[in-house]
Amino acid sequence: MTRLRWTLLFSLLLPALFGAAEATPPAAADPHQQLDDILNRPIYQRWQLRQKADEYHADPALLEGYRRRIRQIGSAIGDFIEWLFRRSARSPSASRSPNMSFLPAVLKAVAWTAVVLAVIFIGVLLFRYIRGVERPGTMARVLSRTQIHEAMQAGDALALDSQQWVGEAQRLAAEKDFRAVYRALYLALLCGLHKLGKIDFNRNRTNWSYVHRYRGPDEERTTFTRLTDLFDHVWYGLKDAQHHDLDQLHRQVASLTAAGGQQ
Repeated sequence: MTRLRWTLLFSLLLPALFGAAEATPPAAADPHQQLDDILNRPIYQRWQLRQKADEYHADPALLEGYRRRIRQIGSAIGDFIEWLFRRSARSPSASRSPNMSFLPAVLKAVAWTAVVLAVIFIGVLLFRYIRGVERPGTMARVLSRTQIHEAMQAGDALALDSQQWVGEAQRLAAEKDFRAVYRALYLALLCGLHKLGKIDFNRNRTNWSYVHRYRGPDEERTTFTRLTDLFDHVWYGLKDAQHHDLDQLHRQVASLTAAGGQQ
């Protein structure tokens, strides 16, 4: 850093030494101030940070201090574990105070309690972390009939998982509400594709935006396109819902939402 400052200072004073300037300005700028302005530029600031980082990592005394602290912590943990599992030796001396013999047992009981609580605390944190990283739609939800109807009307495919939507479609088929069956099966399809990572479900997107952004093989995209077109025609009244198409529709939805894709 000192070498860089002297080099820049010399480069600023060099024209003056060789008479590069024809006239001396009435108020010459301080070369040290100019040098500070140059060193404060972003490019030199990044260079200084890199230099400090290199010095930080290359300092053997600092590294040795860290190693010594790690060894001390490891030694303290080892001594604690050894003391925790070590059986109390009975002293042959009859003059030993009962209070003095009782104190180590109390300390060990407190230490064991702290260890058990720490293990339980870590287990709870791990359990919450595992639950938190689960993907949307992987856990089944229990909704009332009104909530399911509202989710279907709103097109909220992630309100239920894919199998629950299929079950809802079967219930609607028993009620002969075939138009709603197509709706439930299409929501099952969107939910399953989202779970597989082949689409990113968003209620603000249109059905055809999922087709255009589909992340899957071309043959699956073709089936997905055909199902989307069929659903649009049925849902918007351009085609009558027919119950004899449902078996094939079930198979196609199950094929696209299977973990391995189409069979």
